[in-house]
Amino acid sequence: METTFKKKSVKLTFPLQGLLAHRGGQLNNNPNPIYSRVNAASGLKLNWQISSDMTLKTENYYVYSVDFSPTISQPYKNGHAHWHTLSLKRKNLELMLNYWNGIEFQSPVGSLIYNNYNIYNFNEIRQRRTMIMSRLLYTQKLNSGTFIDLRFEPFYDFEYRQIQYSYSVYLKILFNKVIGRI
Repeated sequence: METTFKKKSVKLTFPLQGLLAHRGGQLNNNPNPIYSRVNAASGLKLNWQISSDMTLKTENYYVYSVDFSPTISQPYKNGHAHWHTLSLKRKNLELMLNYWNGIEFQSPVGSLIYNNYNIYNFNEIRQRRTMIMSRLLYTQKLNSGTFIDLRFEPFYDFEYRQIQYSYSVYLKILFNKVIGRI
């Protein structure tokens, strides 16, 4: 859900999002614990269309995580974080700068980098996770509803005091455009 205000080349949006993840409880003989987690986010996005092929945007979110499971299976029950982004996009290329500050945050889906614990080793936990990131994104349109993204994402983790990086390929499909043609 979002509320949007637009005036000429500036667009201001107030997004509100939520996610519920649940597993277990279907069978009485299942030994795995019931898992119910909620993540919510609210924020402010500002897009400024500088020219016909250049956009400057900022996105700022407050995110919250809570575990409603009867038995907690990870180190933290509740957590929160701040996420700030500044990006400049020109044609197919986008340069993005990000800041993340999470305290006891956990997410059942998405990138594992934002969790304050390692899902593969629960002994590796951090109450606070602070990172700055830069991202270089190249987007190529394959057809009117399908795109491919190539991303290179170096980041600095303040606790580990080192630069790490990731790279990825995303396939984006706008189903309302793709299915609408069928």
